[in-house]
Amino acid sequence: MEETELETLVSALNKAASVLQDTLRQERLPPFDSTDPSPHPWDDGLPSPTGWYARKAILGLCHRIISLVQNPIERSVADQFSLSLLSSMNAVAQARPTVAEIVLKSGSSGVELAEVAFRSGINATKLSSIMHVLTSWDYFKETSAGRYAPTRSSRALLPDAPVANLSGTTNAGMEAASTLALTAKMPSDSGHPTPFDVYHKVNFYGWLQENPELSDEFNRGMKDWERIADPGLVVDLPVEDLGTHITLVDVGSGFGALAMQFLKQYPGWQAVLQDQPAVISEAESFWKREASEIVEAGRVSFLGHSFFEPTVLPPAREGSPYVFMIKSVLHNWPDDLAANILEVRVKPTVFVLC
Repeated sequence: MEETELETLVSALNKAASVLQDTLRQERLPPFDSTDPSPHPWDDGLPSPTGWYARKAILGLCHRIISLVQNPIERSVADQFSLSLLSSMNAVAQARPTVAEIVLKSGSSGVELAEVAFRSGINATKLSSIMHVLTSWDYFKETSAGRYAPTRSSRALLPDAPVANLSGTTNAGMEAASTLALTAKMPSDSGHPTPFDVYHKVNFYGWLQENPELSDEFNRGMKDWERIADPGLVVDLPVEDLGTHITLVDVGSGFGALAMQFLKQYPGWQAVLQDQPAVISEAESFWKREASEIVEAGRVSFLGHSFFEPTVLPPAREGSPYVFMIKSVLHNWPDDLAANILEVRVKPTVFVLC
């Protein structure tokens, strides 16, 4: 009998899970434990390629299985109401102290809802509904009626985690999303507004300038998100083919967390970080703190510059050609401006788009 689609997916899932478990044992690392709130070694840094791909395969296969077996109408309505998850995460992460801080401090014994409400300042009735959402997604565990203990995911809602720092901008994004049906019918160019432009009467980066406190939080959140999300690119991209000696120009670099990983892995590489002056100032401080040996060796320089203008760089050092990395940038801009970002780079050159 021919294997069904579900059987194929489950077989692949079992194989990926087996590979992941074997890799953990080979590296003498603990298994994943949903009740242990402490960071797993694989949560910070780069696992082996085998572990990295097995982990990603498990996530993708689980989503494939859900989309296959769940009633499509049920799934679509659940997805449509997923904003309740985002808004609940933001609500508990913006409280001071955060709900995660209170619950994590309680340990495995847990803490009563009334105590969490009192300390966080969130209304107990509303907090009960919020916690129902978050426990269904395993951010907390309800050990008995109205009593909550931490899980492996609880620390993701701490005040120094990306969710808390990005909550202001994601809230603004949720508001703007209500105009997508209107703006989706417009051309994708700089002459027509985005949903954010329509709702907030200013583009996203102008909005950040008008809200400096949220801008600072956004930059911190993106720095931490880069550190978590970017390691896979070191595995996925065949960057060793670029050569042992290059000068990597990180366009719209932010804090340049990925460039830092590359320079740590490839000692013959140098880097130029390019972003708005205010961002570059913070990036320089970040590098001096996290990679002082690279800064002191003169392997990284910092360029406050608009990527819509031609890049002003000295001639490439002999044997160290420029390679422009444009990561998580082009999707932020309409088609004509994205093309401009590419056109004003030094030519001839090599691009790494990611």
